[in-house]
Amino acid sequence: MYCHVNISSHRAASDDLIDFRGFLYMFPQQEDNVRRQKAFIDTILRFPALGYFVSSLTWTIYPRECPYRQKCVDHTKMWEAWKLLIRVERLDIYSFAGDWRDFVHFPAPGFDEGNFGPSAIIPQVVFPGATSIRIGGLMPYPYFRACVSRPSIVTSLEMENLQGLLQPKDSCLLNFHYVLRSGIDDDFWTNHTKYKETEDGHGIPVLRHGGPMRGHLQPLVGKFVQLEHLKISTAGREVSRDVRWSETREKKRYSEMADFIKPLAPKLVTFVFEQGVGLEPLQIWQVESHNNTSTLSQSRRPMDDYFFEFILPALLEGTWSQLKKFSIQGVCGNVRYETTPLLRDMNFTPEAPEFLESVMHQLRSVISNSVEFTFERETQRVFHMASLNVYRSRY
Repeated sequence: MYCHVNISSHRAASDDLIDFRGFLYMFPQQEDNVRRQKAFIDTILRFPALGYFVSSLTWTIYPRECPYRQKCVDHTKMWEAWKLLIRVERLDIYSFAGDWRDFVHFPAPGFDEGNFGPSAIIPQVVFPGATSIRIGGLMPYPYFRACVSRPSIVTSLEMENLQGLLQPKDSCLLNFHYVLRSGIDDDFWTNHTKYKETEDGHGIPVLRHGGPMRGHLQPLVGKFVQLEHLKISTAGREVSRDVRWSETREKKRYSEMADFIKPLAPKLVTFVFEQGVGLEPLQIWQVESHNNTSTLSQSRRPMDDYFFEFILPALLEGTWSQLKKFSIQGVCGNVRYETTPLLRDMNFTPEAPEFLESVMHQLRSVISNSVEFTFERETQRVFHMASLNVYRSRY
């Protein structure tokens, strides 16, 4: 009965990952899934022995957009139930959540929430036997660490556009008074980009800006000793004048991905790297202003520059002795049609075909001729960009 548990809506019939965030949550399927998830959690907690029979789990984390909290999944109970699923081998979790309010544990009725709560949930390690992990969407950094807890046994890892929540410290209490007691200014939540991102002595992310996860891979470098299948999918920076992105942060993020990939090459059978533009259209207030007396030029998207600076050298240095499938998608794609009207003073020039041919030739030279090789400029995937960061003044 509970061998293969699938209570999700992030998979389509084609097996592609679809982000239905927001506009499909209130559909009957999503409401029904929330009810099914609550029933599953309650059953496992009532009869813990049933957790022993679950070998695969596919689960969508939904936003708390329901009118009453009691109709939402209680994440504290969810993690308690997940701890009992000790034999799960195949794990597929994707989050449609929108912000911290979709994760925090609210105090019991009558508790003075205004002074002391809510507090973030600090999950314990779960799924110790998971060998195939697919994880993505917006979530707290500790959620990722709890689910990817034993890298040494993992043979397949897919990270689907992982987005991290803004946090002043790891698994912090989310209330005004705690922020003050922590020595962090009271404007942290609205002006957090002035604070430098930090890590602890083990490389675990501490203070983090919102947006694509950074720092979650560094503690795991070299630890996936049995990994055969790797997919990294990420939202990226489309135009240089988008104030939501930090050049420094993005370079660190791509450098981290490159460091993660390098030691894995000799054992990988399949490798997929995919980047794309966020689903949300760029707004005029998010575009850094420019003196209109001159024209700026952007030959390629910043995300493509980062790929060529960090990811490509890591791929070319690799020894791909076991590889059968090698796929690069979303590199040197065109700037979206709906973006260009906001940047009339910029001249976008597409990448020369001979340059892309040279890149493909370089990649081909480090892999066997028998490898199924794909290099595509565009991706058909949907990417969500959750960050509301502002790194530079528009004016």
